[in-house]
Amino acid sequence: MAVLKQDTEIVREQGTWEGDIQTIVKIGAYRGVVGTMWLIVREEGVREVPVIKGKGKVKVTQKEMKGQGLPGLWRGWRVGMWGLVGMWSSRMLNGGSVNGGEF
Repeated sequence: MAVLKQDTEIVREQGTWEGDIQTIVKIGAYRGVVGTMWLIVREEGVREVPVIKGKGKVKVTQKEMKGQGLPGLWRGWRVGMWGLVGMWSSRMLNGGSVNGGEF
């Protein structure tokens, strides 16, 4: 997003600015590596946690908690790693950087 903001500053200086950049998904604040991990685990999204009630007769209910927890953090890491493996595999099958382009 920073690159887009730099481009808009250049356009503003040229006098051809038409308005702010509209994004489909709200852009969150970057809090560093540990801060982002904390955001995913404790604040982002909702997860259902089983709650056991009663001593004689066990009744299990679902309680919604804020955050995705460690399983959500692990799932995101796995998806990212499989994306990298796919990119590396496609580059290897393409013959490396023969044409010097992105793909």
